[in-house]
Amino acid sequence: MVDSEKPGEAAQEENAAFADLAARLGEEIADAPVPAEEVDSVSADTHTDPEPAVEIDQLKAQVAELKEQLARARAETFNLQQEYSGYVKRSKSDMSAHHSEGQKAVLQVLLGVLDDVQAARDAGDLKGPFEAIAKKLENTLETNFGLTRYGSAGEEFDPNVHEALMAQSGGEGEPSIAQVLQPGYKVGEDVLRATKVIVNNPD
Repeated sequence: MVDSEKPGEAAQEENAAFADLAARLGEEIADAPVPAEEVDSVSADTHTDPEPAVEIDQLKAQVAELKEQLARARAETFNLQQEYSGYVKRSKSDMSAHHSEGQKAVLQVLLGVLDDVQAARDAGDLKGPFEAIAKKLENTLETNFGLTRYGSAGEEFDPNVHEALMAQSGGEGEPSIAQVLQPGYKVGEDVLRATKVIVNNPD
């Protein structure tokens, strides 16, 4: 019985020795300093990565730049629209002015014909079909182009629309037209040719 118990006691002692050795090894490992490289590696892994923050700043800068470019593009578009609108207005105004000037140039040429018609009428030579044609011409020019004859004896003299070729004394009040030497013509309110007259100056 004594010999059979010794191997068991030996096994227990051996296990206790292993346990004690393991405990001491654990304390040594716990007390051993960790290499600086490993500490830095662990520390670096635990800190926040700065790259996402940098990317966010870059994206914000790009957004700000795109907004500025958009604002400039809108301003340029607005300026172009204003320039185009001004160009259209000027073109319409210039076209209307050229059209009006062209009409006046044609009417100016026809004034000589109208003078001959009026002279023939005053002399009593405008008769028959010629009188009808002359009247139709005068009506057409007045209806379609606004050409009207003005100026007659007895009217008050207006230097803005009358041209005095001669003057004579007589009458009272303001100067007046004594005689029309050549009738004047207007297109609307614009004087195409001033009426040439003899002025009657009051004493």
